Amino acid sequence: MIKKITLIILSIIVVLIGVYVFLVCTKSQTDVYPDRKEGRLCDMPLSGSPLMVEIMPGLRFRIDSGSDMSVITERDLAKLDSLGYKAEKITAITLGRNSNGDISFSTTRYKVDLPTYRYNFTKDSLGNVCAEIIPSSLNVIHNVEFMPAPTDLSVLGVDFMEVFNVEYRHADQAISLSLDTLGNYESSIPIKYSRNPIDAIWLSKRYYLEAMVHDRPYDFFIDTGIRKANMKLPTSEIVYSRSELENDTIESFRGKYPAKMDKASWVAIGDRVGRRKVYYYDNDEEECAMNPFLFFKQDMLINYSDKMIKLRPFCDLGVRN
Repeated sequence: MIKKITLIILSIIVVLIGVYVFLVCTKSQTDVYPDRKEGRLCDMPLSGSPLMVEIMPGLRFRIDSGSDMSVITERDLAKLDSLGYKAEKITAITLGRNSNGDISFSTTRYKVDLPTYRYNFTKDSLGNVCAEIIPSSLNVIHNVEFMPAPTDLSVLGVDFMEVFNVEYRHADQAISLSLDTLGNYESSIPIKYSRNPIDAIWLSKRYYLEAMVHDRPYDFFIDTGIRKANMKLPTSEIVYSRSELENDTIESFRGKYPAKMDKASWVAIGDRVGRRKVYYYDNDEEECAMNPFLFFKQDMLINYSDKMIKLRPFCDLGVRN
């Protein structure tokens, strides 16, 4: 009887180890490639809250490095189909956190070709950035994998973002993708991914950077899906703030949360130091997180392969074509 129980326990352990190894080895976006690989592949105007990118006119996706997976709605699949980009439905295991912060499991994925473009950026008389598509710059990104969307928003998750160099163009309020290392950027802020064995089962890596707030070090989760709060700390850290705090409210897909905001926290990040807003609030997501698209007031490039955020040595506030 004892031998039988031992055999059953060992069998369960072997099965669990097999499932764990399978999930760790499960990946996405392994077949992605653009028609044109050199230089800046495309531009994606950035706007809204949560931050959305325009793939092309009429096709807007949320951009969220806090989501392990990219997802697409039936509406956007139909839009792409009407343009001649028919999705291929495939069977593949997907497990990870979605853009709502929930754990998602699916056996269905879609392989989709995304038509992307370059844009001309100008400013109107009020100083607002206007983006005009350049039709001749079409650059199709092939075989992008998406899970069916659980909400009415399509999302480009970190599984898509880590395939490319992701450039944030502050003056143009746009995201650009490239495979090459673009010029005029300096390695400034190292990033790392979680080595937690539990995090290894999710579809994508979870990326962090180290920053000092009021001379205290923290590992901040890089989450471009955060609204409003460019830098987030738990309320337990309020005791280290040296300023008078203001009451605020942070809203996410998971709810609304009362927050305290320090308008002039002393922040050191990489080789840069200065005053920045820091929000203190608690929810069931990462305790320490930041949205680099909201935090940096200059051009920035996230290079996932080099595990580095790169900044320009100067801040150009002019609009570029």
